[in-house]
Amino acid sequence: MRSTPAALAMLDRFPFLMHLYMTVGNLSVACLIPLYSTYVVTELGEPAWKLAIYIVSCTVITLFANRVIGERIDAGKRLKPILVACSLLYLLNMVLQSTTPTYWMLLAGIPLMGVSSGILSTMFAFSRLFAEQTGREPATFNAHMRIAQSIGWMIGTPLAFALYGVFGGSSIFPTAGICSLFWLTMSILIVPGSFKTHHKQKTDNTGAKEPVPLPLLLACIPIFALTSANTTFVSAGPVFFIEEMGFAEATPGLAFSVKCILEVLVIFFVVKPARKLGEKNALLLSALLGTLFFLLIVRATDPMHVYLLCALEGAYYGINVGLAVTFIQAYAPHRPGIATAYYTNALFAGVLAGNMTTGTIASITTFGNTIQLSAVFTLIAAIMLIVIRSPKQQTSLQTS
Repeated sequence: MRSTPAALAMLDRFPFLMHLYMTVGNLSVACLIPLYSTYVVTELGEPAWKLAIYIVSCTVITLFANRVIGERIDAGKRLKPILVACSLLYLLNMVLQSTTPTYWMLLAGIPLMGVSSGILSTMFAFSRLFAEQTGREPATFNAHMRIAQSIGWMIGTPLAFALYGVFGGSSIFPTAGICSLFWLTMSILIVPGSFKTHHKQKTDNTGAKEPVPLPLLLACIPIFALTSANTTFVSAGPVFFIEEMGFAEATPGLAFSVKCILEVLVIFFVVKPARKLGEKNALLLSALLGTLFFLLIVRATDPMHVYLLCALEGAYYGINVGLAVTFIQAYAPHRPGIATAYYTNALFAGVLAGNMTTGTIASITTFGNTIQLSAVFTLIAAIMLIVIRSPKQQTSLQTS
């Protein structure tokens, strides 16, 4: 058992502060991201392709930022300056967008938004290292942090839409900015100034840095595919239920509430069964359940069928959410920074691919067919999980 560093004494005694930190951070993001399309298309009156340019540009910068930040973490750089800088950049962008609400200012804020989004991978690297240095089980602690992340989104999304309904577009960036001020404050107050990785960076005989393991890169593919499938359903589902199936307008909201509740419950309980089944096999089960869901949901004929099937969707995606970060980190346990960066990049790329799938396929065919196409993503995930080797068990579900 590793002795707890003195700098972590407070967080070790009050670990809920870590969960609160994750919740506040994701609350800040959830108050903004779901309203981007409304802001650009409705409030600014810009065409949808300009929204696509913005999203793709931010994503590309974030993918690069995650890689650079991950390498710095593994090289022994302190995490606090990274976390403070990212949350400060996010706050600065919210101030700029609040004071000058134009599309050109939105474009000018792309570097700020793209780099600041690197905080997500940093927070999960922080979580992993904290668990290891305080003798906690990384898989369980990661799952609890994912629950905290989900809670942030469960609170932030309805809050943002409620305030938007009352105050209009002028509420979007100030709301996210106020939340990010608390995020920045927590980055300053609770993250120990000296906190960094305890793993020594490995080099080859020439002194070059160890390359990213190929199994880690392959393991990111099913995470990317499962995220793409979920994003496609989330973006296409509401239109499918209301416009194509003729269900009541309340149906998507209730369906996604059922999904979120089951997702959180599964995240909380999935780690112990995964020890017996194996993380790779548990994720394979997730992919198969997802395939079944996407083939059945388009055949629902009653809102009650939708609610029951969305419980299945919550279960399949909850398994993925609860295990994915630890699964990826297990392929490079001594390099949590770069492993978490690639995990986060798989998420961002999956979200981008899912949204592009909806926009492209739904314009050619129906939203129902678009949702069925998600089964292709989950099948790709299942095939990859069958092909790739498992991470070492002792590094994935046991304390390092």
